[in-house]
Amino acid sequence: MLMYVDDNDGYFPASVPSTPTNSGSFAPLIGENYIAEGKIFTCPSRQNTPATSSQSHYSYLASGLRIENPVTDAGNSVARDIPRNHDARWKNTLYADAHVDGEASAR
Repeated sequence: MLMYVDDNDGYFPASVPSTPTNSGSFAPLIGENYIAEGKIFTCPSRQNTPATSSQSHYSYLASGLRIENPVTDAGNSVARDIPRNHDARWKNTLYADAHVDGEASAR
């Protein structure tokens, strides 16, 4: 994703709109050859349910987000686990500077 951002004046790709079965799509990254279709969209906790760019195990949160300063904008959330991952007990979040934090989900 950071390669896309670098190539597009700091903007993350605009997502395909959400639907009841899709919480935002990573498809623009596939269409422009930044990521290959495959296991990158599958959460390791759900290996028996393969995902695709349009039916990912992660919610894409950065549609159209612009990163002007990678240091000060690092805390912007880019993607996170959908509730079905990790039996809804754990949530990982990917941030704009490419680090990932995990936390127990509130029940």
